[in-house]
Amino acid sequence: MPASSLLTLAAGPASVVLDPENGGRLASWTVWGMQLLEPRNDGNHPYGWGSYPMVPYAGRIRHGEFAFDGKHHAMPITMAPHSIHGLSADAVWDVLMEGDSWAVLGLRLTDPWPFGGTVTQLVHLRADRLVQQLTVHAADQDMPATLGWHPWFRRRLDRGGDLALEVDMADAAWFVKDAEGIPTGRLGPVPPRPWDDCFAGVGTIALRWPGALRLEVEHDCEAVVLYDPAHAICVEPQSGPPNAFSLRPDDCRVPAGSSVERTVTWRWHMASAQH
Repeated sequence: MPASSLLTLAAGPASVVLDPENGGRLASWTVWGMQLLEPRNDGNHPYGWGSYPMVPYAGRIRHGEFAFDGKHHAMPITMAPHSIHGLSADAVWDVLMEGDSWAVLGLRLTDPWPFGGTVTQLVHLRADRLVQQLTVHAADQDMPATLGWHPWFRRRLDRGGDLALEVDMADAAWFVKDAEGIPTGRLGPVPPRPWDDCFAGVGTIALRWPGALRLEVEHDCEAVVLYDPAHAICVEPQSGPPNAFSLRPDDCRVPAGSSVERTVTWRWHMASAQH
C-alpha cells in the first residue's frame, strides 16, 4: 500500500484514521461523531497533533547525547537544545496488515539510529475501546529503547463541557526536573498543576468531557507524562522516563534478537453533565 494512503478503521460508534506517512499516527479519532484529537495545522507539525508513537525513545534526550556500552551517540536536536520524542513522529511507516477495524504498521530503524532494529504498531478499534500496542525488536546487537504514545486531546468537543483530567496521584512520585526540563534521577512529591512532567506510580487515569464522553486509560508502562497546556491535555504512557538512556541504562537495554512491548487501552463511556 502506498505510504501516502490514509487508513480508516471503524467499530461501533468509533472511527480512527491512521496516517502512515506522518509518523504512523492517529490523524483522527472520533467517537459518536466527536473528534477527540487536535488536528494538524501549520504550526504544530510534527509534534503537536493527533496521537503518535514515540520510538526508539520517549520524551527528551539531554542535548541529544547518550552513551551505550561505552560508546557515545548523538541524536538530531529536534527541540533545541534537546532531542525529543524519538525518531518516528515524521517517519514513513509501512502497512503490514489491515482489516476493517485493525491495522499493523511497521518501521525499520535506520540512520541516525546506529543500532538497527524494527518497530511494529498494532492499532485495534472495538466498539467500546481502542487498543494500541508497540513492539521494538533489537536486531543483531543489544540496543537501548524506550517507547510510548503522545496523544493530543482537545479541551472541547463538539458538545459537552471542557475536558477534565481525573488522575489518582495518591501513590505517585514526580521525576524531579532540572533547569533544562530533564529528569535528574531523583523522585519527589507531585507538584501542583499545570504539569509538563513525568510520574511513576500513577493510579487510575480518566479524561472526562462533561455531557459528552469519559475516556479511561489502562496501560502497562512504568511512567506517565502528563501535560496540560491551555488548548489540550496529553496523557503519555511510556516504558521509561525522559532521558532514560542516561538515567536508567540497564532498564532500557534490549538484548540482540529480543523485544520490548507495551500496550495502552482507551475505553470510553457516555458521560453525563455531572460525571
